[in-house]
Amino acid sequence: MQLREFIDKNKKAVLAVLPAVIGASLLLGWHNLHHDDLAGAISRTFFSDDDGKTYFADDVSKGMTFDHDGKPAYRAFVFRSDAKGTYVGLLARPCGDDSPTANTHRPTTSVPVPAGGSKTVPPVAFDIKKPGDAKWVVNSGPDGQAMARAAAADGAEQVLPE
Repeated sequence: MQLREFIDKNKKAVLAVLPAVIGASLLLGWHNLHHDDLAGAISRTFFSDDDGKTYFADDVSKGMTFDHDGKPAYRAFVFRSDAKGTYVGLLARPCGDDSPTANTHRPTTSVPVPAGGSKTVPPVAFDIKKPGDAKWVVNSGPDGQAMARAAAADGAEQVLPE
């Protein structure tokens, strides 16, 4: 009731300030709706074309896999820990024809970027594997979740390109 009492006592001041507050709110909402400022957004990520033995940074808009000097390059999740140093913990690819989730969970969305282009966000479900393993598993399944936890074990932190 204190707010109501304040408004009743100061009707002229409230009526003078209220349009400015509403106008500022509308202006802020319009600005956020029409200006997708992604300054500081991730524009580069790591990939590996030799099953995680080495990795390199490239443009995230290339997707999860692309041809790199005639070899498939897969998205590489790079980690750093005191115990292991810096290493590729996981490789990722879109769900493929041999994936347990083939033809499912493949939605992608486009995120507008300031230059007017778009970047493709990785699918909700994708395949992952440990470097050196032959078997790909779905990231959202129990095997994939266990693999992701193991890749970042022992206090490892994910490393991003600078």
